[in-house]
Amino acid sequence: MRISEHDHQKTVVSYCKAKKIPVVAIPNAQALSFLNRDAAMRVVAKLKAEGMAKGFPDILIPLVSNNKSGLFIEMKSSNGRVSPEQKEWIYQLNNSGYKAAVCYGADEAIKTIDEYVKNA
Repeated sequence: MRISEHDHQKTVVSYCKAKKIPVVAIPNAQALSFLNRDAAMRVVAKLKAEGMAKGFPDILIPLVSNNKSGLFIEMKSSNGRVSPEQKEWIYQLNNSGYKAAVCYGADEAIKTIDEYVKNA
């Protein structure tokens, strides 16, 4: 059975909360699939006006570690693909004083988080 990116991310957020690791989910337009098309388009327009950016990572761990100002994670399911916009954000963040990674599944994300926070 294939586990969705959403379910992987829920597992990661639950893990962080249990370990008292500060975590922030960064919502994007894909989370609006439950709305009808017109309502979703209105919400997307509002979010874009507020600064939502296509391809920005899904999760932020706002802790300083090893001279990095925070950890951003782009969550993917086991067979997920990284978009050009996501690649560009990961590159920009890694070159701007942050640690940014693409993680395929909750286990990989948790390992990345644990490695990051052990030096925080």
